[in-house]
Amino acid sequence: MPINFNTGIYAAGALRALDSASARLARSYERLSSGMRINRASDDAGGLAVASSLNVENRVLNRANRNISDGISSLQQLDSTYGAASSLLQRMGELATQSANGSLSLSQRSSLNLEYQQLDAEIRRLAKQTTFNGIQLADGKQSARAATALSSTSPSSILGVSSDGRVITYIASSRIEQYDTTTGTTTALTGTLSGSITGKAVAGGNIVVFTSTSDLTGQNSSNKNQIFMIDRANGTTRQLTSNTNSGLSYAIGAVSDEGNSILYSTYASLTMSYYVYQSQTSTSTLITATPAPGTVVWNFSSDGAYLAGMADLTGDGQSEVYRYRVGQPASNFQKLTDFLGSGIGAPVDTEVAVGNNGTIYFFSPGNINGLNSTGSNQLFSLDTSGTYRKLGTASTNTTPYQLRVVPDGSAVVFLSAANYGSNSSGVTQLFRYEFSDNSINQKTNYTSNTLGSATGGAISTDGNSIVYSSSGLKQIDLSPERYDLSIDLGIRGSNGSITALLDAINGSLRGLGATRIGYQASAKGAIDLVNRNLDQLGVARGNLGAYLSRLEAAQSLIANRAEEGEAARSRITDADLAQETANALRESILRQTSSAMLAQANGSSQIALQLLIGATG
Repeated sequence: MPINFNTGIYAAGALRALDSASARLARSYERLSSGMRINRASDDAGGLAVASSLNVENRVLNRANRNISDGISSLQQLDSTYGAASSLLQRMGELATQSANGSLSLSQRSSLNLEYQQLDAEIRRLAKQTTFNGIQLADGKQSARAATALSSTSPSSILGVSSDGRVITYIASSRIEQYDTTTGTTTALTGTLSGSITGKAVAGGNIVVFTSTSDLTGQNSSNKNQIFMIDRANGTTRQLTSNTNSGLSYAIGAVSDEGNSILYSTYASLTMSYYVYQSQTSTSTLITATPAPGTVVWNFSSDGAYLAGMADLTGDGQSEVYRYRVGQPASNFQKLTDFLGSGIGAPVDTEVAVGNNGTIYFFSPGNINGLNSTGSNQLFSLDTSGTYRKLGTASTNTTPYQLRVVPDGSAVVFLSAANYGSNSSGVTQLFRYEFSDNSINQKTNYTSNTLGSATGGAISTDGNSIVYSSSGLKQIDLSPERYDLSIDLGIRGSNGSITALLDAINGSLRGLGATRIGYQASAKGAIDLVNRNLDQLGVARGNLGAYLSRLEAAQSLIANRAEEGEAARSRITDADLAQETANALRESILRQTSSAMLAQANGSSQIALQLLIGATG
């Protein structure tokens, strides 16, 4: 072995071993201190790529898990609303059943009706107030659905549609029939009737008032024109009048929602007389008579407390607006307007409506109080203090129809081809004036005049169902549809989300606010309505439970996938502490050994120096 000091070959080898041991020891220390096997790309490039992909997927799954948790929370909130609504409906059913008992007085039924109405209003409030993170869960969404053909029967006259849109009453082949949209069955309420048949069906669908010359109860053997009432809940037909004058004819002008108040007219000896008949007490009140009436339209408020009319009762060629407080003396029948004297032009004779507070709604092209300089038909209100308001602004002059005040008094609905800031195509649409924001909102968006055929039909009390005759009996359902709550799962493609279809309370529950139990006959109709709504709510809650079950199952699966993915990433990236501890011990020993050998290698140069000193001695 040569001895030299110019090149420390042994020291270099020892230094290299020392550096290598130090690097491996440093890496072991790094893994032990961080707990990670891969701290940089050079540690394991392939493993890092796989681990990064798994990490992204795990974070997405964890976010999806939280999305599902939020979805479950929102559905649970809606479920609590459904539960509350179910309890309220059950109590309403109890009240209706109690009121239907014949042993109660009117005042006792009035007390029951007050609680019934308050519970009914609470259900509607719940529908508005059930929100999650600002999202309305129970209020549904409006959309324009196509007309549904119900039967091939083409009625000559539609007498009404029940408040929940289920029962349609009409005249066909001189018979009064009812069509049940749920079962698809037709029931004939009468045989073939004689005479001029006019009539109305009430909101509950169980009461029909009509005129005929037929002898339906054995009290009209001379076949004079009479007024009859069918009560399907009792299975009875009553003759309300006892006309013995062959020259006297009756016509039904309006029937209150609960069926207790009936506005009818008689015409004899060139005189038209108008009466309000109270079926509960079998009494009639003559409110006015005129020798030369013009076009007359009438409507009761939803609670039957007010009657509104638009008519030319003075023979001056000018329609005026009238109001009558039901149950009061005839002197309470008042003309509220004098449009001829003001020179503003006649109202539109097609529609008039009145709210439970006595406020009357009508259309007019006149410049009432300077509020309508355009000359277009505008919607006006006239309250009990005599104050006019113009509600919204129509830019086109079209004739509206089917004007209704919804039962809860929150809005007025009507059909029109007018342009209220939308509907520039001039197609007939359903509009809703909301009192809360003083605006007219277009609720449908038809591109063809589908609703134009409904002018001769009927609209349900809540404004959510329109029926008409056009090559058969047809219906348009405008009730709020389900709200689509989409839960994103972080997966691409069509399977990347779960959509829960949340039934709107005011869509599943129909006819709310339109029925009352202050009278025995209406209470029986309310029982059927409450039972139908309980069935609908049960279906809606069952659907909700199915979505909750699916979300919980999906959450469990995603949690398992996230756990497995995290375990896979851990196996790639996490350090094996036992192995790294052993490695660190080994490398520490090697480092110490390398340091000692380096010291020995560096000492070999001293041998060369000693040889030189000895040689030169």
